[in-house]
Amino acid sequence: MELPNKFFAQHTHGAGGVDALLFNEGDDERLAVAYQSIGIIGATPTLLTGDENTLRTAQNRYLSSAYKGSLFHGLFSEGNFGAPSKKGCQNEKLMEPLTLAGLERLFGPALEARFPLRVMFAPETVDDLEGTMESILSRYQNVSLVVGHSDANVEQALNALRYGASGFVHFGNAMGGSIAQRNPIDANQITELSQKEDGSLGLKDMLFKYNSTRLMEATGGKMPYFEVIIDGIHVHPEFFLYMVKQFGTDNVVPVTDQMMGTGKGIGYEFDISGSIAQVSEPGGKNPYRGDQDQKVLLAVLKGTETLAGSLATDAQLYRNALCWLTGDVAKRKDINLAPLGEQEALGVVRRMSANAARIHGYDTAKGN
Repeated sequence: MELPNKFFAQHTHGAGGVDALLFNEGDDERLAVAYQSIGIIGATPTLLTGDENTLRTAQNRYLSSAYKGSLFHGLFSEGNFGAPSKKGCQNEKLMEPLTLAGLERLFGPALEARFPLRVMFAPETVDDLEGTMESILSRYQNVSLVVGHSDANVEQALNALRYGASGFVHFGNAMGGSIAQRNPIDANQITELSQKEDGSLGLKDMLFKYNSTRLMEATGGKMPYFEVIIDGIHVHPEFFLYMVKQFGTDNVVPVTDQMMGTGKGIGYEFDISGSIAQVSEPGGKNPYRGDQDQKVLLAVLKGTETLAGSLATDAQLYRNALCWLTGDVAKRKDINLAPLGEQEALGVVRRMSANAARIHGYDTAKGN
């Protein structure tokens, strides 16, 4: 059994010098070539915060692309409906609370074409959360709502799940909570957080109070999926392993968060939401803790150590996952982690590599 080499990418901002917002005519073909060169055979490209004209232009280019349906299976909106307090590298001036009117204004082409559209939002910013979500999900069956770039507490997040949210975007990042997701897990913190009320817990603290069984009990049988960026930079390996322990192999979706700088050399610069990002090696603030036999680069905002995004490929993610599932990092008995044998770990990795396609009902990458 070998590591996967073909992937469905549900969270990718671009590659090979092409932004998923398709700023230039012909960028759909250039992006397709870049994706295929790194093993992506199906994708829902990720659109960062954009103004109405930029977003609508990008949607129309995907809808008219020769790769629509064969490689581009939908779109993912990350940013426009997030919380400015958790903006990350997004443009806070373009952020707004999720509303039906706002969704139709910005994503009219995809909605009218019934093109699959995943929309990230921050539930704590939405007035009448239940009514807003119901109005969108009942009207547009091609839309799924996911939580991210949010300062919600666990109670607000659970409400979002009850009202129809299907998952969480890059869990642990751009979220409130007392967990430091880039550090080893503090065993004492698990006990402390598990005893707190949902309204006093930050979103990423959900990991220590809820497992899959308790989540389904709390949401009326709805089990969300949890994206996690396992490039070795965004989260500590123990954070990933504890997610698998708590939420199960079928509900954890490794994602790259990769940007247009993927495949470019150190020093390459590109625009991201009005700021300049630069391809860089992991520094002191973002130590690399992945498979040491591979080199993963990252994007930082120029002149800072602020993480703008990952430049890892999917293949690199799953090498990390295998390394962490079988290696010393899994030998934490005090947090109930134990390493797997290589064949068992390979089975877990291959299952997770197909989760994005399976969860969203896309056949393209199910067998990979």
